[in-house]
Amino acid sequence: MSLPFFHRNKKNHKLERELRNAFKNNELQVYLQPRVDTSTKKLISAEALLRWEHPVWGFVSPNEFIPIAEDIGLINDLGDWVLERVCKYLADWERMQLRTLPISVNIVAQRFLRRDCFLTVTSILKQYNVDPKYIELEITESSLINYEKTVVNTLNQLYELGIKVALDDFGTGYSSLSHIKDFPINTIKIDRSFIQQINYKKDVEVIIKSLIFMAKELDLNIVAEGVETLEQYDFLRKLECKEIQGYLFSKPISEEEFQKLLNKSKLEPNIHFSLT
Repeated sequence: MSLPFFHRNKKNHKLERELRNAFKNNELQVYLQPRVDTSTKKLISAEALLRWEHPVWGFVSPNEFIPIAEDIGLINDLGDWVLERVCKYLADWERMQLRTLPISVNIVAQRFLRRDCFLTVTSILKQYNVDPKYIELEITESSLINYEKTVVNTLNQLYELGIKVALDDFGTGYSSLSHIKDFPINTIKIDRSFIQQINYKKDVEVIIKSLIFMAKELDLNIVAEGVETLEQYDFLRKLECKEIQGYLFSKPISEEEFQKLLNKSKLEPNIHFSLT
């Protein structure tokens, strides 16, 4: 049962106040979720995900605090902070002689509307001496459609610098592969809502097959999000989907836990999770 309007607004107001404090009090963390090569099971990338651990409430769902951060104008600062943390991780791994791999960071459309976007990104990279090839920026399909001109201008600058660009949640909006091929996109990520229908809806399976085939023809990398079962993994592996991301191989984990995976030759599926 959903909360009544009054109580929902009261809760949001409290979350807003606590979120501002969280940013100041170092309650925010950047977790990493591995992206795995489907054929070799090798860890080849990861997505950075913002987490909030409240001292009283525990972990607060991103579904609750991200919309609030957008409403109160804090989302851009949070995005810049996540990028800064990721660059620090990469610099630390290199210093510790651990394997370094690309990390993707989510960027909201609002960030591209600010003139300092390109300068901020390049400044953070320079601060930590990070090679741009290790950064991938994820934007949503709706961002590309609704703010096409502004977004693409900035993306072109970042792309020329060597930063990779991924289109997140592909299939949930109105664009098509034939449309996005004109933009500086390296990777498309198939939305988890499609992956969850594997072995249940044949028409969705046909869509997934078509997306993978067309991505290959357009020389785009493709990542399947939300892979949770061995059946989903086998389906995608047979179609030669390049990368998968999901709880079958790993939930989002802390940077300390992620370090332990960096020098592993491959990751094994979590069979117990796939059976639950």
